Amino acid sequence: MKILIIARGVPSKRDPQEGCFEWDQAKALKALGHEPVVLALDARFRKDGHKFGVVHRDIDGIPFYQGYWMTISVIERLISKRLAYRLYRHFISRIFRRVLADHPDIDVVHSHFLFSTYNILPAIRESRLPLVATEHWSVLERDTLDPIIRHLGNEAFPEATKVISVSLSLKNRIQQHFGVDSIVVHNMIGPEFENVHISEKHRHTDDKFHFVSTGSLIPRKGFDVAIRAFKESGLAGRATYSIIGGGPLRKELQQLIDSLGLHESVKLLGKKQKTEIVDILTRCDAFILPSRAENFSVAVLEALALGLPAIATVCGGIRECINQNNGLLVEVDNVKEMAGAMLDMVRNYSRYDNNSIRERCLTLYGPTTIAKGLVKVYEEAIKNTK
Repeated sequence: MKILIIARGVPSKRDPQEGCFEWDQAKALKALGHEPVVLALDARFRKDGHKFGVVHRDIDGIPFYQGYWMTISVIERLISKRLAYRLYRHFISRIFRRVLADHPDIDVVHSHFLFSTYNILPAIRESRLPLVATEHWSVLERDTLDPIIRHLGNEAFPEATKVISVSLSLKNRIQQHFGVDSIVVHNMIGPEFENVHISEKHRHTDDKFHFVSTGSLIPRKGFDVAIRAFKESGLAGRATYSIIGGGPLRKELQQLIDSLGLHESVKLLGKKQKTEIVDILTRCDAFILPSRAENFSVAVLEALALGLPAIATVCGGIRECINQNNGLLVEVDNVKEMAGAMLDMVRNYSRYDNNSIRERCLTLYGPTTIAKGLVKVYEEAIKNTK
C-alpha cells in the first residue's frame, strides 16, 4: 500500500520535533512493508533561509517532498488568516500534484492536525483519493472553540473518509464540537525508544533522585508549576530536575529557577535529538508531565517505554496511559499536589517495576502495534471510497 502523509515537516538538527509524529509513523509503516511518501509545506520564517519551489529527497528510503514559495505564517499572524489559508491550500495543492506526477499509484492520503486536513481538501476533491485525518490538537479539548477553528473543523472532518483521534478524550470532543465520530489510534513511540535495553540503564553515582521532563518551553507545558513544586517539595540537595526542550520561555524559566535558588538542582538542557533524549532519560529515575493541556503525550510514552514511572497532570487522554502501576496523577496548575507527588515518588520508588512499565508501553504503543492499527483504517477508507 502506498500512503501519502501530509506532515508539518521532518525532524532535523535545527528542529528535532518538527513533524516527529508523522515521521515516526512513516518509518513504522515502511517497516511493515508499505510505501509511505511524505509531503510538507514550508511556510514559516527561517533565519537560515529556504529553498524555493518543490524540493524532493529520500530520507531513510522514504520520499520526502517539501515546498516553499512565501512565508505564509507571517501573513496568518499579521495580515489575514483567511488569506493565509487560501495560500496554504494553493501551495499544498501544487506540491500534491508534483507528488502524484511522481507517484500516480498513491492509495490513500493521511493528514495530521486539523489545519493540514483543511488545507489538503481541494487537492483531495480533485484527485478523489480517500483521506484519513488524524487529530492531535490540544486546542480542541476546550469547552468552546474559536470561530475560525470551528469553521476549519466543520468543513474538514465531515469530508474526511475516516477520522482518527489520538485519545478517547479527543474522540469525545470531536463528537461534541463537530458531530463526527472518529476511531481512536493512539500516538506511538519512536523506534529509538523501542530498541533500548533498560537492564543496561546508566545510573548517576551522586546518590540523588533524578526527575526529567521533555517538551517545548511554552506556557501550555506548565514547567513553571513543576519548578515551583520542586522548590516546595524540599527535595533540592536530594534530587535534581532536568528539562529537555527549547522555546520562548527559556529566559523566564531560568529567572524563576534562579529566584528560587534552584540553579544547582534544576537545569534547562535545551533542544536535543531523539538519541540524546534516550540517553538522558535512561540516566533518570522518573518523568514529570506538568502540562496545562495535552491530548495524548508522546513525551510520557517515551519515558514509559524506558521504564520510567511518571507524574502527570490530568489533562486530555493522560488517564488512558497512566495508572497506579506506572505513575501518579495530579490536578493541573496545583503546585502543592505536584510537590506531594514528587515526595511520594522519591519515598516509594521501589513499588514501580521498570520492566513491567516498559513492557506494557511497548505492547500498547509500540511502532508495530500502532502501524497495524493505521493500516486497518487505511483499508477501510479505501474500501469505502471505492
